[in-house]
Amino acid sequence: MQLKTILVDKPEEYINSLKIALNSPLPGRDAQLRMTPSMRPLAPPANSTPRQAAVLIPLAFIESEIFILFTLRREDLTHHGGEISFPGGNHEKKDGNCIRTALRETHEEIGLPSQAVQVLGQLTPLYIFPSRYIVHPIVGWIPNLPPLRPNAREVARILQVPLNLLLQPETIQQEIGIRNGTTITIPYYEFQAWHIWGATAMLLSELLVLTEQLLENSSC
Repeated sequence: MQLKTILVDKPEEYINSLKIALNSPLPGRDAQLRMTPSMRPLAPPANSTPRQAAVLIPLAFIESEIFILFTLRREDLTHHGGEISFPGGNHEKKDGNCIRTALRETHEEIGLPSQAVQVLGQLTPLYIFPSRYIVHPIVGWIPNLPPLRPNAREVARILQVPLNLLLQPETIQQEIGIRNGTTITIPYYEFQAWHIWGATAMLLSELLVLTEQLLENSSC
């Protein structure tokens, strides 16, 4: 059975398998490295105390297919303006844990009620060197997506990208850039006119590697 058929015809089977996999040993750093720009620091400096943050990786069932939701950030934002990201943000003491942080921030950014999300588990945390954060990625399943209300102060639009599309090898592209006088390679996922790169691509990569493993092991 082809990948798309499995994801379309048996979404609940995939989601149940994914939940089990998220609570088992993860692909981790190896999966993140597939989409890591060259020369990117992967660990905080010694004796530093990075801030904590969390994002939600929302898997939504839309018109008989599984999509991943992303936000396109406003161009005029100070940090990561114009980039594609997952909804999320800074951990606050009142949250209690990173799952609540991800759900709270997602509701604030795109208007998705926390009660609409079934938390499946967590992927491998990632250090974000420009902002000195450790980001905790939470995977959530939204079987019935309610109307969304993007926060106009932060979000230019919400992107709905088919999971099956992101699993296609040709979606991965790369470009060459210059940073501090050094040539670097920047891998990214291509979706229409947008490039998904950096930390978002690294977190996404682990989810996709995990999904590939599940589909390869599927008895379908």
